[in-house]
Amino acid sequence: MDAIEAVVAQRDAAVKMLAEWCVAVDVNGSGWDDWDQHYKKAMYRETELPEMRELLDAAIAKARADRESA
Repeated sequence: MDAIEAVVAQRDAAVKMLAEWCVAVDVNGSGWDDWDQHYKKAMYRETELPEMRELLDAAIAKARADRESA
């Protein structure tokens, strides 16, 4: 897989994950079960795209640091 294909695959996987979360909440309301399942999927899921996991982990760390410094 070349670099462009890798980035497109990461983007598509991230958009799919977000879309699934949005649909679950839209269909089922804001119940914790839906949020919880999708949160776990995003936060802890091992993925077939390890580069995406690394990017997500880095973004989470930055968001935490930004929140702590605010």
